[in-house]
Amino acid sequence: HDIISRYRIDIETLKSFAHALTEGYTKFRAVYHNDYHGADVLQTAHCLLIKSNLLNVFTHTEITALLFAAAIHDFEHPGLNNNYLVKTKSDLALIYNDFSVLGIWEFCGLNL
Repeated sequence: HDIISRYRIDIETLKSFAHALTEGYTKFRAVYHNDYHGADVLQTAHCLLIKSNLLNVFTHTEITALLFAAAIHDFEHPGLNNNYLVKTKSDLALIYNDFSVLGIWEFCGLNL
C-alpha cells in the first residue's frame, strides 16, 4: 500500500510504534486478545482489501486508517469483557463510568 513512503514514515519511528504496540498487546497476557490476534486482524484486513478489489473503492487515507485501526483494535485488552469489568467494579469500569469500558480504555491507551 506504499504507506511508509507515501506518509514519509521514519523506519525508527515505525519500529518504535511496532514495539509499543506489541507491549500493549502483551501487557495482560490475555489468551486471545494478544499480539498474534492483532497481527491476524491486520493481515485479514489487508487480504480483504486485496481479494475483494476494495483498493479501487477507498482512498489511500481510508486504507491507511483501516489498517491502522485493524492493528490497534484490541490494544491493552485485559482479556475480560465489559460486563465482567462493570460487575466486579473494576478500576477501569469506575474510571469510564461503566460505559464502553474496553473501547475507551483501548483508545486512551494509545496516548495519541
